[in-house]
Amino acid sequence: MSALKLIDTASPVTSEDFDNIEKQFNIVFPSSLRKHYAVNNGGIPEGYVMLYVPKGETAADAIERSFSGFYPIRYRTYPKESTLEDVCLELGVQQERFDLHKYIPFASDVGGYPILMEIESQKIYLLNMDDVDENGKEVIEFTSNSLEEFLDGLISKEEYEESC
Repeated sequence: MSALKLIDTASPVTSEDFDNIEKQFNIVFPSSLRKHYAVNNGGIPEGYVMLYVPKGETAADAIERSFSGFYPIRYRTYPKESTLEDVCLELGVQQERFDLHKYIPFASDVGGYPILMEIESQKIYLLNMDDVDENGKEVIEFTSNSLEEFLDGLISKEEYEESC
């Protein structure tokens, strides 16, 4: 599996930046996500698109989950780029597509759907905006048990296609 190499990361995040976003949304960042952002603020994979394949599964057997990059906190690399705060405000607060006190959107898939971390368990989910439950709410689908497991399972699109 490929090692994740991020390009186009934004300016580094300070502890004050974390304090401000936690205060703004009344949340607490899980330690694994805080550690990741201390090293990489946002960024896209060097190959632009990666796919998640859980350890022990083949690409052919895995539920296809794409990854197109992390949302930066506060600082943008591109003028129209969404920040983590933008996604929290738009999808979590204004549209109530997920419970902002339960999930933090930290990345997106190729379709622009948010990849979420459950704050308490630190498990990773996808907000599937193509699928709704019996209450008309978009489905939040389990992806992996941790950020580390998710990142370790990312492979390039080429690797994925070769192994199918």
